[in-house]
Amino acid sequence: MRDQYAGDVSDVLKFAFLRALAGADRTLGIAWYYAPGDDGRPDGRHLEWRGEPAWRRLDEKLHTGLKTLPERSIAALERAAIWPPKGSLFHGEPIPPRGERGAWGTRKRSALDDADIVFLDPDTGIGEETEKHATYSEIQLLRKPGRAIVIITFPNRSMKYDAQLQQLHERLAIETRAENIITLRTNVSVPGAPGSRSVVQRPRWFTVVDPDAELAARAKTFFTALKLIPRVSAKLDSVRPALRLDEPHHDGGRSRPPLVAIVDQQGRPHVGQDFRPRGLRSAARDRDQRLDLLVAYGRRLGRVLRWFRALAHLSRPKP
Repeated sequence: MRDQYAGDVSDVLKFAFLRALAGADRTLGIAWYYAPGDDGRPDGRHLEWRGEPAWRRLDEKLHTGLKTLPERSIAALERAAIWPPKGSLFHGEPIPPRGERGAWGTRKRSALDDADIVFLDPDTGIGEETEKHATYSEIQLLRKPGRAIVIITFPNRSMKYDAQLQQLHERLAIETRAENIITLRTNVSVPGAPGSRSVVQRPRWFTVVDPDAELAARAKTFFTALKLIPRVSAKLDSVRPALRLDEPHHDGGRSRPPLVAIVDQQGRPHVGQDFRPRGLRSAARDRDQRLDLLVAYGRRLGRVLRWFRALAHLSRPKP
């Protein structure tokens, strides 16, 4: 999260969702994943929500609090009257270099220890240990009984959204051993430029790890309300791990990785051992196919060269 994004339409969306989840009985913790400075991107300029009555009806207190921010910054957000009644905790320590990230993560866990819901707000979702990402190990570190973790992610065009969502849910179930996972998929159409009639899409996904039944019901209620806002689309998806065989098993004397069976929202089981993302698996298959072709062509070329050598030997004049 950067100061330049404070009060953008994405903030309205994510804070409205978090407020709906927290209600009056949950303490909220915010892990900002704070990155100081402006990154030079035009993100954060979309304030059209201020004039849209539907956004006000979604959460009037939040609408007023964000609209009257004295400045666009993390500090101003923390001081704003937008947080759930039971209270909120914040961790705003800037993301450190990679070598110091472990200690930083431990301090973050301590700062948010009393939170019932912890929200992770990195620039671009889950990934490697960079200033733009949260990691799966950091999600696992923050998990504890009775707590839900919420993480924002940003889908890309590398594969279809449904495939990306399944990949995200599978990876979370494997890496964090989560009991339940739900994702609110949202997309907001915003002007491509100030005053322009053309629009660009702003997809934002909010994944909740370990929601209890009450949080799942609150997410569903929020999803229903969100669909009433113009130029906003939403979808709610869930996955429930059904079986976990955490010990490596053996097949024909060969040790194989642990099995994880996952039940999707239609109740269909999915069991697998290759935990690479689908895009990587597809690329690996393509690579293997190309290698097979190269080997086949190499063998053919070898046969042709042997034939030419034999022909040259036969055509050589005898002494």
